[in-house]
Amino acid sequence: MKIIQKILVFLTIFSFFIIAVGCSFNRDNTVNEDLINKISNATKSIKSTNAKIETKLNFTNPDQNVKAIITLNSSITTNPSIVKISRNEERNGQKVENIFYITDDTVYIEDVETNTWKKAINEKFRQSYNRRISLTNFESVTEFLNSIKNKMKVSEQDLFYEVNYSGSELSVKEVLAKITTLIQPDIDRLIKQLLPEKIEVKYIIDKKTFLPIECKIKAKFAYFKDGKRVDSVSLDEEIIIKYSEINEVEEIIIPDEAKDGKFIEDELSYN
Repeated sequence: MKIIQKILVFLTIFSFFIIAVGCSFNRDNTVNEDLINKISNATKSIKSTNAKIETKLNFTNPDQNVKAIITLNSSITTNPSIVKISRNEERNGQKVENIFYITDDTVYIEDVETNTWKKAINEKFRQSYNRRISLTNFESVTEFLNSIKNKMKVSEQDLFYEVNYSGSELSVKEVLAKITTLIQPDIDRLIKQLLPEKIEVKYIIDKKTFLPIECKIKAKFAYFKDGKRVDSVSLDEEIIIKYSEINEVEEIIIPDEAKDGKFIEDELSYN
């Protein structure tokens, strides 16, 4: 009889433990989802903002070692809808700088080789540029947070929330790869062949407004062939994003020389 009572007591305690753990897990997920919803709702009302995005890439293979630093200084206004992006890239000692503007129906691009402006209204051509708007208007933030919500940890500070994630889930890698490709389009094919070894993410969220202030991402990717890791091929990545002057960005003026630029459609053909 005593043995049966002990078993019943043990089962009661064990059941309580399972329920408690389950409730705790659900509560954490609910808190994470609630925070993401508040961030998403807060960012939808943004009229303007600046974003500085600095990306460091270090790609190694048997033939070469490529180091690149890409800095995007981006500003967006919604009325009228204009995005200005200044892009600066340093790759193995060489520098390339250019500026482009994105509106609802036109992209204006500075040609760094000829120091002239060109513009495009063709929707197919503009797609790759239009997608970069998500880097500034917070769309990429909510997408990334949703990809890590089941494993992200939230700590509450005096003035902000700190969101942290560490892992190697492929779903997170897919979102990161999308962001990386928007910053550096020619890396798209490479990053699809790599698997994440570790991804670390930290977001700083303003406690009063629920708006993102800063984001830091570190990632290490590896290449596998026939199921085995190839040590001579790797990609290290670091991204730092800082938002500023939210709802306080001055009017963005597209220069006349950009408006007067030649249409790219006159030089290219589309299928």
